[in-house]
Amino acid sequence: GVADSIVLSADGVDYTLTFADSALAYCTAVQVVSQGPCSDAPCQLSVSQFRLGDCDDGGTPYLAMDDTYEVTYQVTAVHPGPGQRFYLKANNQDYGPYAYGTTQVVSLPADDKEYLLVFTDSERTDCAATRSAKQAPCAEQKHNDLYIPNAFSPNGDQNNDYWAVYTSDDQITILSCRIYDRWGNMVFSTEDGAHIRWDGRYKGQALPSGVYVYSIAYKTPDLDFVQVAAGDLTLVR
Repeated sequence: GVADSIVLSADGVDYTLTFADSALAYCTAVQVVSQGPCSDAPCQLSVSQFRLGDCDDGGTPYLAMDDTYEVTYQVTAVHPGPGQRFYLKANNQDYGPYAYGTTQVVSLPADDKEYLLVFTDSERTDCAATRSAKQAPCAEQKHNDLYIPNAFSPNGDQNNDYWAVYTSDDQITILSCRIYDRWGNMVFSTEDGAHIRWDGRYKGQALPSGVYVYSIAYKTPDLDFVQVAAGDLTLVR
């Protein structure tokens, strides 16, 4: 019946207290106690040095399904859990735990989808930070060296009257360009890659407004096969 006390660490860890009768060792009682840090300041995570690496085609430049890229990052924390570590969840996978302040890398698919990266303290699940990452397949990124308009208006006002394709890299060779209507009929074709210029006509007749499809074959010095850039263009009268 005498009150007593014991000093424990306020660190969020569960401590088991076992009470035993001094004469009867089998007469015991057990109590588990825990208390977080005295400071009631909320935990905060910060993500820094967040960088997206170059696209890696996995040695198969003609196959996009294995294209990946790496995301480099660091996570720091204010008032984290006592473990001083965090987890990462990305692309439905869990990574970690990792120590705060260390540089980490995660690989994601280069499939033009936006992936959410969720960083969570290993013990304080209410303490989290998020970032997002997105990168197109490797082959599509190479098309960035081609200028391909998505619309033009051949109405004779001398403003955007022609659909023209060119490249800012003289190492790229455009081999051919073909344009099709929505029924699959080819309405324009040229193998003069240096002068791709369409006036919106087929056999001298002006074609109606609508969406058309282009296919451009080209080569780059770093690859020994022909690449194809394809997409839609809109003709507006």
